[in-house]
Amino acid sequence: MIESLRYPFFMPMSPVNTRLYSHPEDLPVLIEFLRTTRPAAWINEYPRVADLREAMGRPSIREKTGLWFTKQGKLEAFAYVLDPYNNLVFEFSPDMGLEIEQGIVNWALTCAIHSVENSIDKQIHSLVAIGGGAASDLWCHILADVTGKNICIPENAEASGLGAAIAAAVGSGWYASFQEAANAMTRIHRKIKPKSDNYKKYQELFPIYKKLYPCLKSATDRVL
Repeated sequence: MIESLRYPFFMPMSPVNTRLYSHPEDLPVLIEFLRTTRPAAWINEYPRVADLREAMGRPSIREKTGLWFTKQGKLEAFAYVLDPYNNLVFEFSPDMGLEIEQGIVNWALTCAIHSVENSIDKQIHSLVAIGGGAASDLWCHILADVTGKNICIPENAEASGLGAAIAAAVGSGWYASFQEAANAMTRIHRKIKPKSDNYKKYQELFPIYKKLYPCLKSATDRVL
């Protein structure tokens, strides 16, 4: 089996504090954040308060829930992995900074990569970026540095339309299998490699970060 899941969703030298959902008192904080952050017109969008209560009632979700706070202890964002398909649910303050955005990306990718690596019992060396995010060099460089994986940019990054076309091609008999159709109809345009210094910094600081929360937990509880 691949090494057990770690949660390096902190940001090196970040002005925000990050930690896992750790006790029942976190739930009211998340609910209040949801109610005060969302515009009234969106209050019934998923996740609603009832959805949040249900999700945090499941240990498998609680252990994959990250919280981001300002140095003053104000909650700025939370994110959790909803299901075995690694669908990520997140909510954030409108004035959220780039460091929290990077942290949420790191969180989602860490959980997803771990899940896939364990299911195939192999390590992943490259990831393929799709959708609108594939058009942003900054975004793809963040993904590469956070994961330590090569980020491959396909010629056609619109995966939903391409997938439908591949399915239609196989169904029409143009190709004998999905694998054959995918090989023929997809191409990698370019590859973004992680910057070793950035990735190394994440790895160097993570063991230090892991020791911080147990030391600061009592102080954090008093602040919150």
